[in-house]
Amino acid sequence: MGFFDRITGGGQIPTHERVTNVQITPIGVEKVEKSLANGLEFDVLVSIKKCQPCSVDEVARDLNRPENKIRYVMRCLKSKGWIQTL
Repeated sequence: MGFFDRITGGGQIPTHERVTNVQITPIGVEKVEKSLANGLEFDVLVSIKKCQPCSVDEVARDLNRPENKIRYVMRCLKSKGWIQTL
């Protein structure tokens, strides 16, 4: 089970673990400012930047997108070091 599965419930996970928040890293800020991110990655980074720290469901609501798509993008951004968990 991956990190973001624990946030949104990939099985019998206690509720308090599903509210883990993320924030943008300095590298992520740089990518947004230089517009090196594209498409949904860019939208997710901008959403996180304006409401950080935030959870997957908060970003999904802000962007009006399905949580599973946002969760996937966040995994990618985390693997690039553009966001971090708190």
